[in-house]
Amino acid sequence: MLTWTAAQRTDPGTRRRVNEDALLSSTGQGLWLVADGMGGHAAGDYASQLMVSQFRDLVVRQRGLVELVNEVDDRIRQTNEQLLRYARANNAATVGTTVVVLVLTPQFGFCTWVGDSRLYRVRQGRHELLTRDHSLVQQLVDTGEISDVEADTHPSRNVLLRAVGAGVQVHPSVQVFQPQPGDLYLLCSDGFYHEVHDSVVLDVLQECPPREAVDVLLETALCGGADDNVSLIAIRVQNDPDRTA
Repeated sequence: MLTWTAAQRTDPGTRRRVNEDALLSSTGQGLWLVADGMGGHAAGDYASQLMVSQFRDLVVRQRGLVELVNEVDDRIRQTNEQLLRYARANNAATVGTTVVVLVLTPQFGFCTWVGDSRLYRVRQGRHELLTRDHSLVQQLVDTGEISDVEADTHPSRNVLLRAVGAGVQVHPSVQVFQPQPGDLYLLCSDGFYHEVHDSVVLDVLQECPPREAVDVLLETALCGGADDNVSLIAIRVQNDPDRTA
């Protein structure tokens, strides 16, 4: 039987007074979420917190893959509708948020995302990105107009092509996979991965338990400048020796 441990940290960063990121860590359910709000400090904070509130009562245990994927999708779409109503009521141009959701069960795992918050996995020493940014620079990379290296410093790197609350319809992406003992997962906002190199993330996740890993990685991001909010959740998967499948 697979089980997991997790830890999370979030910080406004070195230049912002308000943290527009929001986290949900429901380790007992096998559910984690990072949302990065936008639309001004009050609106961005509202958007990310609303996203988190939509998932607080989600029950993962004893449910099938298709049912869960559909419910996560529905809850993101419901949040989109609520944010559109909020924006209209407050005469705001856009009140939106990115989101990345990770669900793990002993039988399957999946992530659902909108925008550029990310999910990474370390498996057998290999660091890989399981999400794909809904952003202008990712589109430019996909079409061969710029390289991955150029994308890191591109002046339009914060331009999103999809976000919850940005339009009448929202189109989440989904990635399904099989979790394995030893897997390490990291959910994070763009304020984190713009500051910390993949090689550092790989080393820290492999060497440290989740609580220590998020502390070290957050401090690394802050020391790097962190002009945006920084949020991350680390999860370690292992076999439970006291339980059988």
